[in-house]
Amino acid sequence: MSSTAPPEYQASKDADLPTEHAALVNTASWEAIYQDVSRQAVARSAYGAWRIIETELAASYGVSRTVAREVLARLKHVGILRKDQRGRWLLPTLTSERITQLYEMRWILEPKALRHATPNLPRQLLDDMRHELDAMLSQPDIVLPQKYDRLERRLHVELLSYGDNQILIETLQHYHALLIANAHLYDTTPSAYDVDPFMEEHLAIVQTLQAGQPNNAAGLLEDHLRGALDRVLGRIDYMVRHKSFDPLPYLKPLSDQAGP
Repeated sequence: MSSTAPPEYQASKDADLPTEHAALVNTASWEAIYQDVSRQAVARSAYGAWRIIETELAASYGVSRTVAREVLARLKHVGILRKDQRGRWLLPTLTSERITQLYEMRWILEPKALRHATPNLPRQLLDDMRHELDAMLSQPDIVLPQKYDRLERRLHVELLSYGDNQILIETLQHYHALLIANAHLYDTTPSAYDVDPFMEEHLAIVQTLQAGQPNNAAGLLEDHLRGALDRVLGRIDYMVRHKSFDPLPYLKPLSDQAGP
């Protein structure tokens, strides 16, 4: 069983601080701004490509450049940012083509990761997930967007982390940009459904795992990800047509020619 946390949750060291205090202080510093920076970046990536200015990011949040660089490195790791040959931090456009490619990688890799995880899954984890899904499906009108984010991470991060193929788990972390995008979209766009289909799809996967049918569960997971693609594209299209965002000092637009 793997217990390695995704990199966005791991501690890091700050070269400017004494060694014995570095991990604690710097972890608090980057974690304090990571979620906000990630969601702000994902939201604006739907409107075009951007360059992120490290010094401006640090100044905007009142943190050191070391902390800002740590945040940007983690956003690169999960597939939100890139670096060009000149070492600039680039935020590529979240086009339908890019989203489709990211989802395609997920529906290839995640079912395989689920098969690896199944022998190590604690029964209590599956019981807890089923109980949580049943409770939310019984009262969907009062479910907060943060709960959707939790459900997504329980299935696509926590559950899959029990696999014994560490390289596969680390590879999947490069596609967590979509989890961050989904979390933002749940907060900012309305659902087209009274009950979001993903909850029933998650429940079917969990029930199938409880029944001892990992191959069938893996097939349901692939179907779930294929269906989720269209729903995400619809939410992003709604956001682009109906939402606007204030400019940020650390984001500079790139022309099509200069973009990633």
